Amino acid sequence: MISDTFKEVLQEVGKHLGRHRIDVPGARLSGVEWEAAWDHSGRILDLGVTLPLAAFHQNLQTDLPAAPSFLLCLAYWMERLQAREGCVVRCTCSIDSAGWTGPSLPSTKTDRHIWRSLFLVKELERLFPDRLICNYPGGVPPWRWPTQPRFNSPGNRPGPQGDQQLPIRVREADMELHMAGNATVIAAFPVQGPDAPTEMSRQLPVGLFEGPVARHTAVSPGGKSQVDLWCFSRDRRVLHLFELKIDGNQKVGIIPEALYYARLIGYARTGFPCPWGASILQDERNGKAPADLSTVQRIVMWLTAPDFHPLVWSAQGTPLDWFNRALQSSAIEFRIAKYLPVQPAVPGASSSVHWDATWP
Repeated sequence: MISDTFKEVLQEVGKHLGRHRIDVPGARLSGVEWEAAWDHSGRILDLGVTLPLAAFHQNLQTDLPAAPSFLLCLAYWMERLQAREGCVVRCTCSIDSAGWTGPSLPSTKTDRHIWRSLFLVKELERLFPDRLICNYPGGVPPWRWPTQPRFNSPGNRPGPQGDQQLPIRVREADMELHMAGNATVIAAFPVQGPDAPTEMSRQLPVGLFEGPVARHTAVSPGGKSQVDLWCFSRDRRVLHLFELKIDGNQKVGIIPEALYYARLIGYARTGFPCPWGASILQDERNGKAPADLSTVQRIVMWLTAPDFHPLVWSAQGTPLDWFNRALQSSAIEFRIAKYLPVQPAVPGASSSVHWDATWP
């Protein structure tokens, strides 16, 4: 359900962005409610969403788990409207966790998705304490950080790992295999210099485990829960991570996905305790960091796609500006690299990509 005032907010922002319509995650689902209310002065706007915990059973690439990030993005654009100059937007996310008693041992796939989503909710609250409040009408979920958190490590994958031709119908995996190990793609990258990206590798795992790495000790989603592309800078002081999307996949969910990867690897880089518990261990094969991060001083998280959801990036700006300010002390930076697939001039020849724009 969407309240009338929330619809008016969407219309204002949509008009500003030149969009007739902005789709709202889970608008027609039972138990999902989007609300908005102005105070008596008309200067303070409260945006809110009510979600069942079932919303967090899903992959972050679906819309609904991205609802808290959707609120923050909408708040960013409302505060930038000329007609609303000086207004303040506050966000509230109510999560009904009734009926969930915590992860089983070993955890189920659903448990692991819930763990990741609640981790992100906590991170968003930490980053935006003056903008986002979360409450739990069914009781605070029994979420915890592992006492001996460990990452899995990249393994040897069968088959080609990069520099592959693009097929006519491109899937995300095809684009990964084209960009990874492709010297031409990285040579044309619009950012150059000693801290710029180098030749990319694909699929950096960020599976988190309780103690020794094994299927039954998994805490967070594994399998597809991996950074699409990654590399070090030439001076190895910057770790570049790439969250890659292809044409037709423009969702706000790219932001929480990217934040999850950058934040977890950020904790591994520093070796410091996570705010929620013990530090991530980096002891030999049984849980070392995803890569050798000993020289890394900064993480750059690239959002890479041919196009983006209007709330994520437009000619007028991006809420990633808020995220970068909040993440500055953590040495994590969000950036955008827009690419365009290039069809071959000669039928049958290999297609490629053209880097179109970057932000900032």
